Amino acid sequence: MARENFKRYWVIFSPDNDRRIGGGDSEIILAAKKAMVAAFDAMADADDLEKDRLWEAVGDAETVMSQETRRTLDEYELRMMGKLRTD
Repeated sequence: MARENFKRYWVIFSPDNDRRIGGGDSEIILAAKKAMVAAFDAMADADDLEKDRLWEAVGDAETVMSQETRRTLDEYELRMMGKLRTD
């Protein structure tokens, strides 16, 4: 089920069952996921030099996803702390 969801929605959860605390993917994360999948797909027919370039693209996408996830979680934590202080 998770593989099918990823193929359809770019996340392992179906839209009605997405339990991530930060909400859905930002456009930045979605673009990074697509770039990473495209790089992996291209590796099947690539020579060694091209594979090296593709691995760099995967690493770049991973960095973007990590930074964006951290930003999203930081925003979530700030909202939660603000909410806790006012309740």
